Amino acid sequence: MSLPRNLIQERNEMTFFALDEKLNMILDKIEGRDRWLSTREAVDYCGLSEKTLKRARNAGVLKASAATGKILYLKSDIDAWLKNR
Repeated sequence: MSLPRNLIQERNEMTFFALDEKLNMILDKIEGRDRWLSTREAVDYCGLSEKTLKRARNAGVLKASAATGKILYLKSDIDAWLKNR
């Protein structure tokens, strides 16, 4: 029994977007581009939990911005924090 056509297309689109996101993360690392990451992106990028990021932020060892109403992290700040961890 095979999946309905719409589920196959949805799965393929999700796979495409996941691959696109991973490729962009790799390009960012290669090219050294700095950018703002949402909490979810930061969690995915560093492989740590949201709670760990919050503890580091509250302890003042990880910089973050809430100027937009959302907590955002600079990729370079995450890299520096991970290096000094």
